[in-house]
Amino acid sequence: MLSIPAILYFIIRVLIATIKKDKALRSKHFKFTRLSLIVVVFSLIVFTITSEPEKDVAVDKGDKVGIQKVVEATIEKSAVKEELVSEAVPVSKEEPIIEEVIKKEPNVVKEPVEVKKAEAQKPKEVDVKKEIDTSVYEYVSNIDVTDARDINNHITLMIDMKTENQGLAFQHVLNQTYDFLQQTDIKDAKTIGINVCVKGNKVGMFTVYPERFQPNDNEPMADVVLVASEVEMVNSEVEEFGRLMELW
Repeated sequence: MLSIPAILYFIIRVLIATIKKDKALRSKHFKFTRLSLIVVVFSLIVFTITSEPEKDVAVDKGDKVGIQKVVEATIEKSAVKEELVSEAVPVSKEEPIIEEVIKKEPNVVKEPVEVKKAEAQKPKEVDVKKEIDTSVYEYVSNIDVTDARDINNHITLMIDMKTENQGLAFQHVLNQTYDFLQQTDIKDAKTIGINVCVKGNKVGMFTVYPERFQPNDNEPMADVVLVASEVEMVNSEVEEFGRLMELW
């Protein structure tokens, strides 16, 4: 608090120096004035900081007393409630039985889980399609097989023959289809589409209905196959060859 009179003193000296127009003296007193002001502000800050904990301590002491009284009252009330409950609720003789049932329940719950784990470990059965054997077809350069029995009960063969005689190539396929229709690996096929090609060019196509096929070794194989088939397409050379061979 001693800095306040000092501040007033230096302010008066600054005013006098200003009136006298003494710049050096005014600057000197002005510096002392500013220094005194800084001291006052710093003292106030220190005073404020050091005085707040004492208030907090006083408040904390009062709060502790009040909290202690509340805790004691709460303990007394809880003790009274426990006495009332113990007197009003009789102990049941069936509690041991209930505890035994509860202990047994986890075993009952675990059994389905163990069964599920065992079922999950079983390998899934996968239907594997057997490859269709086309070894009965001779004089071929390539055969492509499309097995669509799982979609529409149909099998498609694309047979490319080596011979340049288109009519003879068609007859060879008819004869060899006789043995092909007796294979077990074409089971469940309702229709079989057979395309005959020579050097990549289609020369004829016919669809066989296995249900109509009746093996007969006393008849020409090509004729037996044609009875169970529908000729979809033949070119002019194959058609002329079939007439000469009395295929149709």
